[in-house]
Amino acid sequence: MTLSEVAGRIPVVIDCDPGVDDALAILLAASRRDVLELLAVTTVAGNAGIDETTRNAGAVLSLTGCDDIPLYRGAHRPLMRAVGRRAPVHGADGLGGETKDLRARPADPEKPAWVALCDIVRSRPGAVTLCVLGPMTNVALAILTDPGFAARVHEIVFMGGAAFTDGNVTASAEFNIFVDPHAAQIVMESGIPLTMAGLDVTRDVIVSRSHIEETWARYSDRAAVFSRMVSRYADGDPALHDPCVIAWLLDPSAFTTVRGRICVDCREGPDFGRTVVARREKHMGPEGPNATILMRGDVARITGMIGRALEEL
Repeated sequence: MTLSEVAGRIPVVIDCDPGVDDALAILLAASRRDVLELLAVTTVAGNAGIDETTRNAGAVLSLTGCDDIPLYRGAHRPLMRAVGRRAPVHGADGLGGETKDLRARPADPEKPAWVALCDIVRSRPGAVTLCVLGPMTNVALAILTDPGFAARVHEIVFMGGAAFTDGNVTASAEFNIFVDPHAAQIVMESGIPLTMAGLDVTRDVIVSRSHIEETWARYSDRAAVFSRMVSRYADGDPALHDPCVIAWLLDPSAFTTVRGRICVDCREGPDFGRTVVARREKHMGPEGPNATILMRGDVARITGMIGRALEEL
């Protein structure tokens, strides 16, 4: 039986801006193709520029044995700004200096990511979960391009925002939302069911550098590449943010959640990019909640999933 014949898998697209933690999320999804049907990977500018994030996604797909997965290059800038913020914590190349020795398969030269998203969702209406690990520019463009897109998406699970905790770019804003808050607000208003893996849960998902170097680095040559990436990344940000999105799909029981209504502050000022979350019915208004918000995660179970993926690589 081929993977395409395995019943009950969750069809997913990973929209990302690799980034070391994005790379681990792709690895985790690739390791569980018995559960997840990875339809495509799309890239966006965020942790690095679009040339770097697309190259990095191609390198990670090759490294994880996923050369059969389509790759599409996406937006090179936010919707309303000429250029977005970058995250130096991932290194100059976005993958902790590892790309020089990695083969990177190319993206589709004809179809941009937002068009690919529209086509994929149209071909599987009501079935596809979008795993959004970077700024939401591609998804917003798909919503604006195709009026039927939002109604065809099964769900969006995204890493971004901070519901009841401080931001990591400013006191109130998390990086992915801060880079393109206008795109994020379009997504929040789209009516697509949302699950938010924000800083409330992700900044606690930490694995020690000693564990990385003493355990993960010893599994295989390919696992050692990931361990070096994560070791360098951990010097600036020890939290494994993006893998939480995939871990939620693989094991929702590893998390606690609340329901709420999310909107994004797009006004210039100290709260630019803040995710404002209403939990009380009187604050949500007649529309009610639009998101499930992850609050706590079982760190041992989440990091254990990543460790098993590396061990099997």
